[in-house]
Amino acid sequence: MGGRMKERELDLVVFGATGFTGTYILKQVLATAKPGLRVGAAGRNERKINAVLEKLGGNSSSVVTVVVCDVNDPQSLRAMASRTRLVINAVGPYRHYGEQVVKACVEESTHHLDICGEPEFIEKTELSFGGKNGLAAK
Repeated sequence: MGGRMKERELDLVVFGATGFTGTYILKQVLATAKPGLRVGAAGRNERKINAVLEKLGGNSSSVVTVVVCDVNDPQSLRAMASRTRLVINAVGPYRHYGEQVVKACVEESTHHLDICGEPEFIEKTELSFGGKNGLAAK
């Protein structure tokens, strides 16, 4: 835990890519990404992730790496976090599912970004993880 970030397979992973918000985030990332950005789409069901990539069209299925990960499986969360520089978390509600994602990212020294608007979760995360690996909720 801690220290400098090692070279990672991916630059960013959109976790929850099959949900409404995750699909939107993935679409925007792909629409604005510079060539060479290494993107992953993560969720519980590989078939559903591939269906989202097909729906997004273009060459998304050839440039996006599918990452199978379950928010209720800490080992799969750490495996996902260890592969990327940034996890964009769209799996909610955060008060139920957010802490384990943040924890995996902290343990793997991976950047974490979410769209949380839940004050209790934000405060709890800052209290639980603030100061670890430079985590700061802003």
